[in-house]
Amino acid sequence: MNKIEQRLALAEWMGHDTSYTRFSLENFKDRDGFPDAIFTLARVPDFLNDLNEIHNAEMQLDDEQHEKFRRHLLSLCQFIHPQRQDILFVSACAAHRAEALLKCLNLWQE
Repeated sequence: MNKIEQRLALAEWMGHDTSYTRFSLENFKDRDGFPDAIFTLARVPDFLNDLNEIHNAEMQLDDEQHEKFRRHLLSLCQFIHPQRQDILFVSACAAHRAEALLKCLNLWQE
């Protein structure tokens, strides 16, 4: 999943209306033909860079989901640095937490 797809998937899971954003990404292009993502993504929380936003999303998990999320996040941290996954787990960045959350919710797409 690219970063835009991740943000939209989490926003939809959180109950945000992303129809305008999806429409804009498909229909409004910059002069090089790329989606005008900066303007259209302003309506979508930045789960990949804002720890507060991803924390708000994590708080929506029930106990079973939170355990699954923790396992996915620990797995990501082990991949990054096998000897220090305990410290990395606590200080994981928003992007890693978002990936683990998407995997926990079965929303992650390769």
